[in-house]
Amino acid sequence: MTRLGGHDPIPSPGWSFAIRTLHTSDTGAPYLAGTWHHGGAQSAEPGCALWLALAERAGGEVDLVLFADHEQIPDTFALVTRYTSLAPGTWLRIAVPAIAAHPYVTCEHTPARVKRHRAARAILAYLIARP
Repeated sequence: MTRLGGHDPIPSPGWSFAIRTLHTSDTGAPYLAGTWHHGGAQSAEPGCALWLALAERAGGEVDLVLFADHEQIPDTFALVTRYTSLAPGTWLRIAVPAIAAHPYVTCEHTPARVKRHRAARAILAYLIARP
């Protein structure tokens, strides 16, 4: 699996990313896990995939297309959504709702960790251990 974040370099035209997992967090930026494929060819992996294609314009703007494998017709894709002229570094944040809503993608969310107070734990341990 390859990790793809919103600030990672965009590959040359012809590459598509088969999205398997969307990782979100309360504290960090979202990222995708999946595999790169050239030429839009469907992978030999079982099951259908949601595909991401990115293109960088001369001015640095990014075009994004999400398309999905057709469930009944092999080697056929269905357009999910398209975004054009996105500011660099914003494409993933903008696409997250469409990616998360798609049934071919697994979503994993990591909540923020609750900070525990050392002094409170030490006092509690003292009170429990005290005769």
